[in-house]
Amino acid sequence: MRAKSSIIVSTFFTLFITAALLALHPMHADVVGWISARSYLLCTSFSLLSLIFYVRYLTSVTNTYPKILLSLLFFILACLSKSQAVMLAPVMLIIHWIYGKKYNFRQILILTVFIGISAATGFLTI
Repeated sequence: MRAKSSIIVSTFFTLFITAALLALHPMHADVVGWISARSYLLCTSFSLLSLIFYVRYLTSVTNTYPKILLSLLFFILACLSKSQAVMLAPVMLIIHWIYGKKYNFRQILILTVFIGISAATGFLTI
């Protein structure tokens, strides 16, 4: 019991220090200060949500369809908000490799969809 509460306290302390540093010295103040920089916030939020659901898809054993569909939805939204999100597909390949998952037909098909959307977004941007 004691170890779990110390993890929560140390995590809270780390989050508090990180938030305090960002509040004192924001690296990109224009992102939160100007409405025209809204696309950066949207792209970052949707990209992180897509990665979170993709990792949950990789680590789950059952009921994986909602997780991968949510990851795909947030990936599409990230690509629609800013074209820099096309780099999310190679990041997903690296995450797949880091987790040591084997490639079967289903996973190759899923990654092909992500890479296809990424390529289409890249071609539309040019």
